[in-house]
Amino acid sequence: MLDIANKVLEDVPGNPDALALLAMSLTYSGKYEDAMVAAKSCIEVDPAQADCWVVSGSVHDLKKDADSKAQSLEAWQKYLELAPSGEFAAAARRQVKKLGG
Repeated sequence: MLDIANKVLEDVPGNPDALALLAMSLTYSGKYEDAMVAAKSCIEVDPAQADCWVVSGSVHDLKKDADSKAQSLEAWQKYLELAPSGEFAAAARRQVKKLGG
């Protein structure tokens, strides 16, 4: 997935779908800081790209510090706002509940 995302970004810099894929791939690879950079870039390019909010929420969940908890909650809530029936909606609802939202 990482190779595909990088290839698309070479051809179409700033492509939000490729940025979302890059962020997810980096998260799965354990490269959380790089994943957050990619997710933030995706959000800046297209704040309506729900998958970027999933990665942002996931990475903030993994950081487990006080500041990240609020950012994670915000990301999961934004995902649900954008994709209430999306692929990750059930997980997002669980995270919002867990985080006290």
